Amino acid sequence: MEIKEAQELLSALPAREQLEALIDYGKQLKEFSETEKKEENKVPGCVSTAYLTVEVKENKVYFSGYSDALTIKGYLAILINGFNGMNVKEFLSTAESIVKEFITKTKLQASLTPSRANTLGNIIAIMIKKVRQQV
Repeated sequence: MEIKEAQELLSALPAREQLEALIDYGKQLKEFSETEKKEENKVPGCVSTAYLTVEVKENKVYFSGYSDALTIKGYLAILINGFNGMNVKEFLSTAESIVKEFITKTKLQASLTPSRANTLGNIIAIMIKKVRQQV
């Protein structure tokens, strides 16, 4: 699933259905190892507990993540599925603008509390930071 596909689907839905779709995306998130649920993998700034790991293999990024909040799981699933396998240079140069466009086009922020609304920005910031630490 591409981020653009999720963006198109979510932007066509009313707010309540957007949240339901976001929860459905979260159900697609792959299993996250209990051993990875540690402080260094926490996403800072999230009201709920969220974790993110990255592995760079053959110059491509691969993320995994977990959250105890259904909507945050949805965000993680969209970003992880959308960015996994992307070239490192492409990820670092485009990820932030892709997420900004996603936020603007879907208007998801309007249906969330301010603390939840900042979550996508927090997630992409930590994704970028973790990739930079590995290259």
